[in-house]
Amino acid sequence: MSGQHQLTEELGPTRVVVDLALAQLAGGHVMRRLWQRDRRLWATEEPADKDHLRWLDIPERDSAALGALTTLAREARAAGYRRALVMGVGGAVLAPALYRCAFDVPEGFLDLAIVDTTHPATVGSLTASVDPEQTLFIAAAPSGAAVETLALLKHFFGHASARLGGSHVGEHFVTVTDPGSPLAEIAEDWSFRAAILVVGDDANLCTALTPYGLLPAALMGHDVDRLLDRAREMAGWCGPDVPVEDNPASRLGVILAELARAGRDKLTLLVSNEALGQCFGDWLEQLVSGRTGKDGRGILPVVGEPLGLPSEYGPDRLFVCLDCDESKDLDLEALKDSGHPLVRLRLRDRFDLGGQVVLWDLATAVACHRLQVDPVDRPDEAPSAEASRRIIDVFKESGELALPTPALSDGVLTIFGDVTAETPLEAFKDFLARIRPPEYLAIMAYLAPDEATTELLEAFRDKLRLELGVAVTTSFGPRCLHTTGQLHKGDGGHGRFLLITADDPQDVKVPDEMGFQQGVVSFSTLTRALAVGDHQALREGGRKALRIHLGEEVVTGLTALTRAYDPRRTSSFPPAAR
Repeated sequence: MSGQHQLTEELGPTRVVVDLALAQLAGGHVMRRLWQRDRRLWATEEPADKDHLRWLDIPERDSAALGALTTLAREARAAGYRRALVMGVGGAVLAPALYRCAFDVPEGFLDLAIVDTTHPATVGSLTASVDPEQTLFIAAAPSGAAVETLALLKHFFGHASARLGGSHVGEHFVTVTDPGSPLAEIAEDWSFRAAILVVGDDANLCTALTPYGLLPAALMGHDVDRLLDRAREMAGWCGPDVPVEDNPASRLGVILAELARAGRDKLTLLVSNEALGQCFGDWLEQLVSGRTGKDGRGILPVVGEPLGLPSEYGPDRLFVCLDCDESKDLDLEALKDSGHPLVRLRLRDRFDLGGQVVLWDLATAVACHRLQVDPVDRPDEAPSAEASRRIIDVFKESGELALPTPALSDGVLTIFGDVTAETPLEAFKDFLARIRPPEYLAIMAYLAPDEATTELLEAFRDKLRLELGVAVTTSFGPRCLHTTGQLHKGDGGHGRFLLITADDPQDVKVPDEMGFQQGVVSFSTLTRALAVGDHQALREGGRKALRIHLGEEVVTGLTALTRAYDPRRTSSFPPAAR
């Protein structure tokens, strides 16, 4: 199956602008310049540091380095490890999560668990279930300095030290990070089993075909050679000499950008396999959001949303369907007949995910060229981190968590933000009044990402989507800071942001130093500081943001919010133009 036959599209009247953009791409030799790492495609000047866009040679470069990863995986099995625990946030852990979801683990290889939250209930539950004697701990962070990753590493290193004792605890730990990063220094100081150093200016985004993704895949016994073969195959189909009309990356990238410029900036992902769809969607979300959401422009990925009736969608949607192996077909006829633009990507089997990684890496780079935003720069993530850091610093000095004064409370729901209503539920409904496309609602739940809470959030999202008639996204905090945080603060300001927090009946301390278990700050304090800091940064950035605190009654609070919107009607939009 050739690359162009893996991608088909039905674009209606937008076909004209897409064809024009492809012609401009060809005239500007954009694909050739992209493969030559010409940063002037997005920036006015070539940077002095030439070590950029290294992800373009990932399939070849990391194929050569694959031997070291497979050797480490083989040694881990021989040493008696039966489980791997990956600690990190953002792209560093979303690629391992994708591979864990896509493939079964053969007998004799390591089961993989991932912790990308600082919620104390999740951290405590994982701690109780982990046997350090049989667990290989992997701290993964491209920047090496994310406060969440460092907190998780110190906690699990302290747990392993208490259980194992002795001076050989470091042998149970591996880090994947940048050269010279704090994690690299920790690995050397504490004699980790391995420190795998990855160089790249945009490694925060392009991790699936680097050791961030390939080491966990090798530990799980996946055929990483085959994944890289499919990556190389797609790279050939998207190469610099392939005509733009036959090049899947140039076609997909232009479609994403030109439809976003025409108002269809809600990239709605449909996947014929529900479980794979959520994992692939999470990976895609951080890639597209982190690359395009800046300078007042962006593309919002909408993932995990059930396929609805065409009349339920506004004129701001672009649908992309990923057709997987051994999966049911999605009924897209009504969607196509209504005139909504649709792109279909066909996978022969799960190993084509290696090709999809390359395709979307290249396509989003092309889209950024058309939108004229830098795919590497992430300027709008810093305010949240800085606000949270100030809150934590004050806590360390005073022992008190400096929280803003609530605007309203009824004993179940407490509201933080600018409101004029008299009750929390009225304030919540006022916040969402008159929202219409192209606006969207982003729900960021700084709650334990357990099954019950996830189901409640999905029900909440679906009711709001039907009642409000806008795209609604859900994500757990603080992982959302590293996936959609850049877009939320850097796009065109169309979002409304609902942050949900709660009290934690049980807490877990973050060790002050490696090798210890006690500390001043707890995971509950850290999570609350990250949520409050994000809310503050959104408001200071001119975004419409409301925080609702549920106390200890998470189920009661979420149920009350869900019932506040009872969709007795379905929002209806006129058919899309054909």
